[in-house]
Order: sequence, then structure tokens, then C-alpha cells
Amino acid sequence: MAAVRNLRAWAVVALLALGCGDDFSEEEAPDLASPPGARAVELTIRDGAFSPAMIEAPSGEWLLVLLRNESEQLHGFAVELPNRQLTLADGISPGGVDHLGFQAPDAAGEHVFYCPVADHRQRGEEGRLVVMPR
Repeated sequence: MAAVRNLRAWAVVALLALGCGDDFSEEEAPDLASPPGARAVELTIRDGAFSPAMIEAPSGEWLLVLLRNESEQLHGFAVELPNRQLTLADGISPGGVDHLGFQAPDAAGEHVFYCPVADHRQRGEEGRLVVMPR
């Protein structure tokens, strides 16, 4: 099952790298050079909430977060990490899918991910990235 998720994740990355996906600003670009061992994590945005609302990762693990918008409105994804924040440049349209690749911080701790569109975060559209020591 994990191999299928990784294959699907890399298929999405390949299509986006070929220009079939959203454009990202240089500061917000996902790390398309994530190593092949990156773990695919699927998140769904629906009814004003992320599912699952928590991602657990060992420190330093590479993640490829696949986001699926199953609501009727525009949503987005941002994650607050030590010394930086990663954000998709454009929102995810209803029914759309996008991704963001990044490495979990080296230090254990909790970090917030959320929808940066309008007042969605203030309405509770957020989750947690829990980084565990290796």
C-alpha cells in the first residue's frame, strides 16, 4: 500500500514538474527534489477541516503532502516551521489536488498547518505536524 501511495505521489510530482500544475513563486515552490524515499501523506480539506488533522513524522523525515479539496470553495495549505513558513502560491480549487514537499524539522515539537485563504484559519481550519525525535 505504501508503495502505491509513493508511486501516486511521484506521478503527481512528475506532472507538476512538466508544467501541468499550478505555478509557484520561487519562495513558495515545493521541493520537487525530495528524495524518492519521501513519505506521501494525504490530506483532505472538507467542511472547514483537514482530515487527518494531525501528521506525525520523525525529525528530518521528508514528506510529500498531497492535498485534496473536497469542498465547494477555494482552500489552501501553509505550514509554520522553525525559521520559515511554506505556503502553496495559489489556492486549491474545489475538487482540485495539489502537493507540497518538505523536510520535517530536526528538532522534535509541534507545528501548525492551516488554510491561509480569507478567515479560514480563524474559523478553525488548521491541524498539527507533530515531529518526534528519531
